[in-house]
Amino acid sequence: MTRQRNLGPVLALAGGGIALAAAIAGFVIVGGPGDARARRMDDIVHSKVKTLVEVVQCAFDGAGAAPASIEAAASTRPAAGRANYNTATCGDINWGEPDMGVTNSDTPAVGEITYKAASAKRVIICTNYRTKSGSYIPAARPTGTPSYREIDEAHPAGLYCYDLDLVEARVYGRDSQSPASQ
Repeated sequence: MTRQRNLGPVLALAGGGIALAAAIAGFVIVGGPGDARARRMDDIVHSKVKTLVEVVQCAFDGAGAAPASIEAAASTRPAAGRANYNTATCGDINWGEPDMGVTNSDTPAVGEITYKAASAKRVIICTNYRTKSGSYIPAARPTGTPSYREIDEAHPAGLYCYDLDLVEARVYGRDSQSPASQ
């Protein structure tokens, strides 16, 4: 008489091993929940950097020079209707907290941002990213708004600084550079 082998436990162990290997491979390829959280946190910091640049640009439009600090930038925004007010730059800024998480340390900790006016027309904004990124997809910007493409480029993990030359505002309809006069 021949006896059949019971392969149930062997097949169950093999199937479990394959499922475990697939889960591990997925985490290696895509990253785990911690990696997803780190990327979300970096996206928040990146958004703060972009808002900070808008606030600094608006203050530059109002004062003609890079603000010495973020507090100075928040208090220098030009009033609507003034000749140096650029609606495209200053009109939709979320001013939120005046410091936007900017620290005064020379080297920002992970997730922090530093700001320094390097000259009257140049600023250096540094942050410490948790993960490297690919290029960000830039949001559509209104006509007349300065575009800082370097902010949307890929960055490495760790300390990264944006060295930006501020752009003098073009106020259409009030100067010789208006579209009607070109």
